[in-house]
Amino acid sequence: MTGRDTYVVGRWASIVAASAVALFAALLAVGLTGHHTEMLSYGTCIILAWGFVAMMASVNRWAPREKRVWSQISLSFAIMYAVLVSACYYTQLTVVRAGAALLSREALNLLSFNAGSVMFAVDMLGYTLMALSTWFAAPVFTGAKNGLWLSRLCTIHGLLAVPTVVYPLLMSAPQGEATTRAVRLGSIALLAWCAVFIPIPLLLASLFGGRAVRREGGRAKPRG
Repeated sequence: MTGRDTYVVGRWASIVAASAVALFAALLAVGLTGHHTEMLSYGTCIILAWGFVAMMASVNRWAPREKRVWSQISLSFAIMYAVLVSACYYTQLTVVRAGAALLSREALNLLSFNAGSVMFAVDMLGYTLMALSTWFAAPVFTGAKNGLWLSRLCTIHGLLAVPTVVYPLLMSAPQGEATTRAVRLGSIALLAWCAVFIPIPLLLASLFGGRAVRREGGRAKPRG
C-alpha cells in the first residue's frame, strides 16, 4: 500500500464503521422489532466487522515503526473478531432464517441469537476481541492528530472487554417476564456501547482525511 492508499482506505473504512454503528443505534433507539429489522441489524453488524478490519489495517500501516507491534496485535484481534461475528450473523441470515422448516427445535434454540445460545456466546466473544483490538491500538496514537482523545477512547472501549467476556459466564437464559427485562436492559447497554464506540471511527476518519501530510521514514503521517 502506498501512503495515499492508506489514507483513502482508512478514511472510508472509518466512515463505514461509524455509519454501521449509527444505523444499528437508530434501529435500537426507535424500538423497531420484527424479522426484517433483525435481518437488517445482522447485515449492518457484518458490514461493521469488515469495515473495522479495514480501519485497523490502515491504522497498522499508518503506525510509527516503533509502535507497530501494538497496531499489529490490534489488527490480529480485529480479524478474529470479524471472523466470529460474521459467522454468527451470517448463520442468522441463512440457516436460522430458514430454520423453522429445516432444523429441530433444539438445534434452532442453539443457533438462534438468544441469551444462552451458542451464537450469543460466540458473538460476545467476538466483541470481547473487538474491545481488545482498540485497547492495543491506544498507544499508537500518541502525538497524532486528536491522538489524546483517540488513545483515551480506545482505552475506555478496551475496558469493555471485561464485562463482555464475563457476562455469558455468569448469566442464565431468562424466562417469561425476565426475557422482556433482559431485552430492554440489553438495548440500553448496546446504546451505551454505540455512544462509546462511534467517536473512535469518527476521529480516525478525521485523522485519515487530513490533507496536510509529511513523509517520515517512508510513511505518510499527518501533521500535528
